[in-house]
Amino acid sequence: MSQGKENPHREHWLARARQVSRTVNLGWWLEMLAAPLLIVSLVGAAGMLLMRREFPAVEPWIPAACTGGALLAVALVCRYLAGRKFETPDDS
Repeated sequence: MSQGKENPHREHWLARARQVSRTVNLGWWLEMLAAPLLIVSLVGAAGMLLMRREFPAVEPWIPAACTGGALLAVALVCRYLAGRKFETPDDS
């Protein structure tokens, strides 16, 4: 008999395991991201307000781009740090 005949639900359960591992990994990443994201958001908002008050000639997209870059950097660092706890579909 072929492999498919012996276990007809194999692909379903492998897909389900991949889905579970993605969900768990997203949870690990969000847990790691919560505190740094709050801190960077508060510092970025304060920095944007300070920059608008002290340097009104600066284009508005510059502080927004800097804050967005900082948020992206924090998200990537948290992804790297949370990656140590990530599950594979075999673990699920």
